[in-house]
Amino acid sequence: MSQPILRVKELSKSYFLNKKELKVLDCVSFSIEEGESIAITGPSGSGKSTLMGLCAGLDSPDSGEIILCGQDLAKMSEDQRAFLRLQQSSFIFQSFHLMPTLTALENVMVPLELQGQVNKSNKSRAIELLTQVGLQDRIKHFPNQLSGGEQQRVAIARAFINQPKILFADEPTGNLDSHTAETIQDLLFELNKQHSTSLVIVTHDLELAAKTQRTLKMNAGQITA
Repeated sequence: MSQPILRVKELSKSYFLNKKELKVLDCVSFSIEEGESIAITGPSGSGKSTLMGLCAGLDSPDSGEIILCGQDLAKMSEDQRAFLRLQQSSFIFQSFHLMPTLTALENVMVPLELQGQVNKSNKSRAIELLTQVGLQDRIKHFPNQLSGGEQQRVAIARAFINQPKILFADEPTGNLDSHTAETIQDLLFELNKQHSTSLVIVTHDLELAAKTQRTLKMNAGQITA
């Protein structure tokens, strides 16, 4: 039996505000299989985004265990975690995080630039991904020349350029109108099926959550269902 792509065991995290402890996560445990899509839902302040950040190795928990792509994050240095993220995982953020001075094509190729893997073959792959998300006529456009939906499509193409094993998406359709949001959702799941990429989606959108294979509901730092 294969190992889960992500395994979380008894994860806890607190922050201090005005010398008062604020417990954001309280003994959270779950696992995700390769190719599986899950949604993490819950009210604001329930710990959803904190949980995703910890799972991706962007922050460290107070206690508990995170095994991502077979690697124990607690036993890795920050540089090692950064390399793991670059090699094995990708992110889609609500605010897109595109580089304003780069074209759509150049933005998609940023992860390749960081690995020194820019070549003709990978450039063709980036163009293919932009074509898949309907931007074949926008590859030379800069972010300020693109609509919000088009910018999010660039972000999705960038997220898949390294063929990640797992993709973390934080409110990926939160800034989009309903028609564009539906298009982006379809693209996410289409690419998920094509590449067997595990999807972890933090969302308030119950319609989007319903399209995933499983939903984890959070409240007050705990998984309640």
